[in-house]
This record gives sequence, structure tokens and C-alpha cells, in this order.
Amino acid sequence: MVPKVLQINALDSVGGAGRVSYLLHNYYKETGIDSSMLVGEKKTQDPSVDTLKGKINIRYITPTLKRLKINDFISIDNNNLFSHPFYKSSNVIHLHNLHQGYFNLQNLERFSKENKSVIWTFHDMWPITGNSFHTFGCERWREDLDFKCNCSQKHSKYDLFLEKHLLKRKLEIYEKSNFIIVTPSCWLADLVKKSILQDKRIEVIPNGIDEKYIKYEDKNKLRKGLKLPLEKDIVCFNAHGGLKNIWKGGEYMNETLKEMRGKRDVVFLELGCDIEKRIDSVDTIKIPYTDDYEELYKYMQASDLFLFSSLAENFPLVLIEAQAVGLPTVTFDVGGSKEIVINGETGFVVEYKNAEQLASKGLEILENEELKKRFSKNSIQNFQNKYRLSTQADRYLKLYEEISDHEK
Repeated sequence: MVPKVLQINALDSVGGAGRVSYLLHNYYKETGIDSSMLVGEKKTQDPSVDTLKGKINIRYITPTLKRLKINDFISIDNNNLFSHPFYKSSNVIHLHNLHQGYFNLQNLERFSKENKSVIWTFHDMWPITGNSFHTFGCERWREDLDFKCNCSQKHSKYDLFLEKHLLKRKLEIYEKSNFIIVTPSCWLADLVKKSILQDKRIEVIPNGIDEKYIKYEDKNKLRKGLKLPLEKDIVCFNAHGGLKNIWKGGEYMNETLKEMRGKRDVVFLELGCDIEKRIDSVDTIKIPYTDDYEELYKYMQASDLFLFSSLAENFPLVLIEAQAVGLPTVTFDVGGSKEIVINGETGFVVEYKNAEQLASKGLEILENEELKKRFSKNSIQNFQNKYRLSTQADRYLKLYEEISDHEK
């Protein structure tokens, strides 16, 4: 059976899951595959994307839900989902992020009753926890621990009660629902195998990016065009939210930059800042967030090093982007980062939250031109072998075809 795919996500084109789902959607449209998309909040003008509507406008009650810490797990009916032409014409439902208050998780049960083939890509830990995107090492969600943990985090009685209650409710829904789980990283797949979903089929399909936006150009030419210094090392970091984004480890990045200052003639390029236009200072250039990926990749390609201090990740696209443009990278050992950055071959993977190691390994790359060239060459090869959008899309397509044939 020819797959007719419906992608469902909180957003189209924005955020990691938004970009992944929208890239897949567009790739399939461009290659002749029937694809449509439903989202909680539409950001594009794409007519093949529409908004899921609820019987209640979630914005009116979000403050109350946030205070109760249940804003990501609600039971508001999506009153236009099952009557929507996108849903009716599809035979494969590809789910992505189902939190952010736009989707009733009980829809999973109805998908199964209506014999829809369902794939659910996990972009974070929310599906296997009560209500947490990331648990920062706490394992109370594990199937064998029954909410007992010895982590250093302080959990209130309400938090533990809520997590346990919501996880129990999820299990009740999952037991009545048929779906295949896909994780971009082996790291997350291993966690799922310890969770309430351990008996489901689990596949690993790494994320990919669209290489059409990457133009391999001379570094000095790029720097001249971008008005960047020609003779200095350029170190870029934090591709979304800048140092103000606590998830990106701004505290540790500040420590890293402090360690590096004075040891090399360096300019720091801060990408994705919450500003309207570029700001240049003595040793830092702030670049506002942009969805112009061709421009973003030019800044990355014009740099000598990428630093990544994020504290919670699954399979970050920005590390794939750094590999794609041949940018040597030093990253914390977080989530699936070490599956992307090959330690000692395309960059370095250092101890989680160790700013001193992040700085020292970054300096090691900057001080060794041969090492920098080798990492750059290996990074491009690593991307081309594993992380092209076409590679990711083809693997999903095979899965779509398999499950849609099974439903004949």
C-alpha cells in the first residue's frame, strides 16, 4: 500500500521536533509522497499544514494548568482531528512531540481502533515519564524502580504524586494503543527499554538536515562577506537561545569563555541571541536568531570551532549542522551527542558540566592546525555518511511502507 502520511507535532518548522517533522514533510512532498501535517500552533503559510483545534482554547487556561504542572498532559478533545481531511486521507500517522497542551493522548487509542498505522518519534523523555521532558539523571520513572530514586534532586511530595499518577495514566493509554517507537539516538532508545514502554517495538533513526542550504566556500571569502575578522580564531556556540537559555548551559559556557580568553586571539560568535540585529563588541559578536539556514551555515563555516554546553538533549540538530559544514566541535557528554561527534575524530566529547575540559579541548583544536583540518574533513564525511535528510527520510519511508502493507 502506498503510504499517505500525516505528521503531527506541536509546531511546524520551529524547535528541534518542529524542524525535524517539517523537513520530513517537505521532503516527501518534493519527492512525490502524499504528506500533510497537523500542528498545535502553525508558524508557516504552508497550505499542506493545518492547526489542530480543541473544544476549549488552551490559552485561556494555560496559567492555571502551569501552576498545577499539568499543562503538558491534558484531556481536551481535538474536535477537528478525526473529521479533518488530512486525517481521513492518511494511512500512516507519524507523531512527534505530543506535549505543549494541544493533543489529547487518548487519541492514540482511537488511532488503533480505526486501524491507523502509527509511528511515534520521541524527541525527549516526556513519553516515558510522568510529565518531564528531561530528568537530569533521576530514574524514578524506570519500570523497575517504582518511583524510588537516590538522586540529589529535591522532589516535593506533590511532584512525586503527580509524576506517578500521570505515568500510570499514560500506561493505561499505551496498553490500549498500537504504535512503533522511533528514537533519533541510541541513548534514548536505551532509556525506553527500561521504561513502561519496554515491550513496544523500538527503532533508531538518526535525525538529518537538508544539505541544499550548505555551500562549501572559502573561509576568508565568507568572513569578508560576513564582516568577520580575518586573522583571529572564531569560536561559535549556542545555536538557539544564546547564553540566556538555561537548557543550553549558559553558566558553563560563560566559565568556558573565561578560561579561553587571553590564551588565544579569539572572537566569540554567539548564535541565536534574543536581539533584533547583530551586536559587535571587543571579543564577542552576537547574532540574532534566524530561520535563514543558508546564512546560519555561513557563520558556522566561517568559524574555527563550535562549543556545545547544553545540559539536556536527545539528538541535537546543531551538532549535525556543525559536522555538515566541517566545523570541529567540543561537546558535553549529554544525551546522544557522542553518537554524532566522534571523540578524537570529528571533535571531542568531554565530561558533563566540565567547563574546564570544554575550554582545554577547544584550545587544543585551535592550537593545532593539522588536527583542526583533520577534524573538519572527518566531520563532513561523517555527515555525508549518516546525517543527510535523504538518508533519514528513506529509512522512515521504508518503515511507513512496511506498516501500511501490514494493514492491507
